[in-house]
Amino acid sequence: MASGYAKVAWRDVCLQVEEGGQGIRDIQTLNYSLMCRRLWDIVVERSDSIWVEWIRHYRLHNYSVWTVNIRIGSWASRKLIRLRILIEPHVEYLVGDGHSFSLWHDPWYSLGPLIHRFPRGPQVTGTGAHDSLDTVILDGEWNWPPITDFLCLEIVQSLPSIGNREDCILWRPTGGP
Repeated sequence: MASGYAKVAWRDVCLQVEEGGQGIRDIQTLNYSLMCRRLWDIVVERSDSIWVEWIRHYRLHNYSVWTVNIRIGSWASRKLIRLRILIEPHVEYLVGDGHSFSLWHDPWYSLGPLIHRFPRGPQVTGTGAHDSLDTVILDGEWNWPPITDFLCLEIVQSLPSIGNREDCILWRPTGGP
């Protein structure tokens, strides 16, 4: 028996009016979008935000958004950190002076954060686990300490070029129709 209401899929209701929908925003998509924007603010270390400074100092400590343990922190911060997989394909780190990037925890390297692929890297290279990238840059050139561990040799085989600038993080949009 009909209830008197038209049955329409929510995704159809959320279409633009021109496309036959009602133009209502999907709240889940909107929420993901807004949360990803907050996560982006953390990644680029937006300095005019007290909230970003608080998150970086009290939640992340010396870690990066990319390597912080997803099980630590409040429910809200865990939900936010889980979204890193959505923005990671869009983030590009351009190496410059090395002052702004973490040597082991930021994805400036093509393989992602080095600490994931080379957990013993700091011990093998004699660098600190929380050193900045400028530890291995001298006069605009890569200057890694001698690496004797066979697995860590991969690091120096495919290093990105160093630009004559400050470090930079860019958003790479995906191609669309």
